[in-house]
Amino acid sequence: DEGRITRMLDPDDVWSRLAEESIGRYGSIEDFSGVSFFNESGFVAVGRDEEGSWLRQVKDSSERRNVSRKILSGEEARSRFYPIHFPDEATVLYQKERAGHISPRKFVRASLKASEKRGADLIDEDAEAVSASASWDEEAGKGW
Repeated sequence: DEGRITRMLDPDDVWSRLAEESIGRYGSIEDFSGVSFFNESGFVAVGRDEEGSWLRQVKDSSERRNVSRKILSGEEARSRFYPIHFPDEATVLYQKERAGHISPRKFVRASLKASEKRGADLIDEDAEAVSASASWDEEAGKGW
């Protein structure tokens, strides 16, 4: 399990926006940590553009949010993504930029390296319990 799809094309505007914010930070995290984890390979959503369908919801959300994407017919998609066969009746949403996949293992490595560079102490042991204390709660809110 070495990949997670990441894209802004989503039927839910909130998740689309959260993805946009996350993807927008990948480059700076990679640069700061020195660990590459994002492969900008694009994203393709395929389905029937019918009222209430998942694809229609994604299309509508992308229009509301002005997410850059191309709308292709099945024939256009077959030509662009040969040898994949797309049915004639398919509608294809193609997000070329700011979409692709991340390596979760490399992302964790990048996050740990970035945390260390910012002064965090990393403890490479299993947690036996987690609890909140009053002093932790008070400290956790400082600087946010």
